[in-house]
Amino acid sequence: MQITFDPENSQDLALLDKLLLPKGITSQLSLDFGPVAEPAPAPTPTPTPTPTASKTKIKKSVPVDAPPQEDATTAEPASLTLDDVRAALNAFVVAKGIPAGTALVKAFNGSRVSDLPVDLYEAFVQACRQGSQT
Repeated sequence: MQITFDPENSQDLALLDKLLLPKGITSQLSLDFGPVAEPAPAPTPTPTPTPTASKTKIKKSVPVDAPPQEDATTAEPASLTLDDVRAALNAFVVAKGIPAGTALVKAFNGSRVSDLPVDLYEAFVQACRQGSQT
């Protein structure tokens, strides 16, 4: 059997005092928590100023010894990753179907796209693009 009581209820404490504790011990317990403070009001938000466009033009500085920048037409293509190759194959498979995708991988002497050597990635991606466009 389990007995529960409310420690804030004076009748429960009086009963507990009579049943379990030597006479007068609960009178020594202080249950007065003092006055309850009112919650502080929430601070009012201060408006933040909206940024305005600056009329000052900022020039980009280029170091004097910096190599000349290449434009996009003369730059080497970025090296392709396996994720790029997989994305190209996925686009090809969507356009031509799974059997065509499997045949394309086998044409590059691979059983899986992950078996392709890195130096064939560019040619494989080009073949995927050309095949998915026709």
